[in-house]
This record gives sequence, C-alpha cells and structure tokens, in this order.
Amino acid sequence: MPIGQHTYISALICPLLLVLFFLQSCESGDVRLSPDLRSADLEEHIEWLADSTLAGRLAGSPGEARAANYILNHFRQFGLEPAGDEGTYLQLFQLDGPIAEAMGQDRHLSRNVIALVPGTSRPDEVIVLGAHYDGQGHGGVISLEHEEVRVVHPGADDNASGVAGLLELAHYFSESPAQRTLLFAAFSGEELGLIGSRHMVTRPPFQDAEFLAMVNLDMIGRLRGQQLTISGTGTMDLWEELLSDLNRQAEPLQLEFVNLGSASSDHTSFHENGIPALHLFTGTHEDYHRPGDLPEKINIEGALEVLRFVQELITGLDQLAPDEFLFSENEGRE
Repeated sequence: MPIGQHTYISALICPLLLVLFFLQSCESGDVRLSPDLRSADLEEHIEWLADSTLAGRLAGSPGEARAANYILNHFRQFGLEPAGDEGTYLQLFQLDGPIAEAMGQDRHLSRNVIALVPGTSRPDEVIVLGAHYDGQGHGGVISLEHEEVRVVHPGADDNASGVAGLLELAHYFSESPAQRTLLFAAFSGEELGLIGSRHMVTRPPFQDAEFLAMVNLDMIGRLRGQQLTISGTGTMDLWEELLSDLNRQAEPLQLEFVNLGSASSDHTSFHENGIPALHLFTGTHEDYHRPGDLPEKINIEGALEVLRFVQELITGLDQLAPDEFLFSENEGRE
C-alpha cells in the first residue's frame, strides 16, 4: 500500500471507531444471558442479519457496519474481551483486489469483529472459531442470479447462519471457559476474496499467542438428511479420528470428510499459514448467492444440531496435547 493511502486510512481509524461504538447502542440492546444453545436465539440472529434493511451486508457498506455493531454488541454483553485494534472489538482493513473493484468497493474500509474468552490454564494457546458476516449486497458479479435488475441478497444461510452459530457458541463458552483461549472472529470481505481473514491471520490481534487450530462456520443452515460436510480434514492427522469419535458420542450426523484445506471460505486463510483448519457446511442449494436465500428457509433445529457438535468438537480439541496439533497437508482425497 502506498504511504499516502496508509496515512489516510490511519487518520480515519479513530473517528470511525468512535462512530461505530456510538452506533452500537442503537443495535439490538436486549441480549439474553442464558448460556444454553437456543433455537429461538439462533432464529432471532438470522432474521436480524438477513433483514432487507441491511441491504445484503456487502463488505464496506453501511449495512455491513450495522451488522458489525450487532455482533460487537453481543460479544460485549456476553462479557467477551475485545481483541481488535486499540483495545476495541474491531480490526479495520482496506478492501482491495479484482472482486472488490468489480463490486465498486475497492479502497473502502471494512472490519473484522474479534473477541476472546481467556483460557483458564493455557491462555497463550488459541483455538479460533470464525464465520464471515458479509454478504452479496445487491448482487452483481458475485451473484448467481444473472438479472439486469439488482436486488438484495439476504444471505440467511450464507452466512447469517454461521454468524448466529458463532454468537451462540460465544455465549456458551463465556459461561464455560476452556483451558485454552477461544478467539471468536466474525470476518468481513470473505465474499470479495477472503480479505478479512487473511488480514487477521497475517496481523494477529495479540502477540505471544499460538493459533493451534481454526473451525469455520460457513453455511450451516440447510441441514438435510443429517448430512454435514467437513472440509480441511487433511490439515491435521487427528481430525478424522476426533470427529468420528465425537459423532459416536452424540446423536449421529452423517459426516462427509473432505481432505482439502484450500477452498473459497475463511479456513483457507489459516491453512495457507500452516494452521489446521476445518470448514463445517450443510451443503449448497438453489438459493446459493441468490435473492432467495431467506430466513424462512433455514432449518433452525438442524443448525442447532451442528452447533452442539461444534461445542463438543471445541471441548475435544481443548483436551489434546499441544504436540497433537500437528499441521499436515494430506490433501490426496477431495
């Protein structure tokens, strides 16, 4: 980035943070404080994030900023510690690249929303839970609805479902901390090329901490036939064994393992930097990247099943020895 652009962005950060903290008081102040995973809360989060007033949450847009405030407000009221810039929950970055340019968002500012629950005995070892909260806005080149008239793409499954799950898990673990620090990251810029997650991985929110593993929730709202696809199992030798053992202990899901750690979602940013990473995904559908991705089509109880599985997965990861988090690039099977 040219020096002049860096100076300009830095000058904007402080006033933008003040504005965003002011706006957060206007966003959904009533937060339930029960630590249980609740279908009613999931449904409420998804409906709010996919509402047409957010105009599809395109990265760098006012609707995306409102969504960031909503997430931030819940993190704060759950008691999570801020892990963003300057002691805030926000990590700002500039949008760039060919997709951002094609969508008219090049050089716009965007933000990740990052918070943590400190580990009780291993606080310098970090497990990341992530979900992208940006969407497709009014369509354009990232839409699969190739119509001349651009309309709001609500993004209920992609990815209000993952963000709702992230919030519910943050709530649960705020009341039941793990041995290791849990970092909850709501990424933006995913739809424009994984920009936010790549920014966070290369500019970690705090020093002297080791990222052990990452779990990515992207499109968990359309569970059908108990089928859950888990990508990235080739990035750590123990993934398949651990996942299979956990699935036998709970009401079983039909797990499909995909070795590949590189794909079009935020776990790729971690895989590229030598961190074991998974993507949980309930499958594509006819509404993917289209205006029909609506809240009423979400399988709320199915999403809750996925989150219970993730809850057990995080607990299982927390019991592993540090040397068991060995990064692998065993990507022989798709």
